[in-house]
Amino acid sequence: MVRVTTTMSPEEIESTYGARETMEYDVVMVGAGPAGLSTAIRLKQLAAKKGCELNVCVLEKGSEPGAHILSGAVMDPTAIAELFPNWQELGAPLNQPVTRDDVLLLSETSHRRTPDALVPRNFHNEGCYVISLGAVTKWLAEQAEGLGVEIFRKPSNNDAGQRGMERSEELNVVQRACSRASARRNHRRSEREEGAGTAR
Repeated sequence: MVRVTTTMSPEEIESTYGARETMEYDVVMVGAGPAGLSTAIRLKQLAAKKGCELNVCVLEKGSEPGAHILSGAVMDPTAIAELFPNWQELGAPLNQPVTRDDVLLLSETSHRRTPDALVPRNFHNEGCYVISLGAVTKWLAEQAEGLGVEIFRKPSNNDAGQRGMERSEELNVVQRACSRASARRNHRRSEREEGAGTAR
C-alpha cells in the first residue's frame, strides 16, 4: 500500500481552488428528521414571537426529507399539537387513529388475548395514530420551509456527476503518482533481494 500525502496551507488551497463559498447562519441543524425539523420550526416560531430575525438551516443527507425514514409508527399527537395546534387544518398526515389494542400470547396453533386489565398502561395507545414516519417528516419539512427554514438536500446524481468530472483530472494525477511510487518501491525491493542473494 502506498500513501501519498500532500500538505497545503489555507493560502495555497485558496490560490489553487479558489475561495470557498460561505453562507452564515445563526443555527445549523444536521439531519432533517423529526427532531431536527421540529427544533428548527420551534426556533423560528420563538424568533417570530419575539420579533427578531433568526437564520436557520437544516442539512439533510437524503434527496429529500423523509427519504431515509421508512418505518411506520404509532404516534402520540401531543408534541405535534404543541408545535401546530391546528395540525389537522394544516393537513398533517395523521389519518388513522388507533381503535383497538390487542396483546396476544401465541402458541404453535392458536393465540390467547391478554385481558385489558392485565396489559401495562404504556401498551395502551388510545388517542394515538398509526402513521408513516416518512410522510410526517416530509410534512414537517414543508412547514419548516414555510416558516423560512432553509433545507439543504443531497445533490442529485447529475450534480454529483458534474463535480466528479471536474475532479477526474486531479484523481488521475494522484493515481499516476501512486503507480510511480509503487514501481520505485518494487524496484528497490528487487535490488535488495538480488544483493542479499549475491552476499550469500
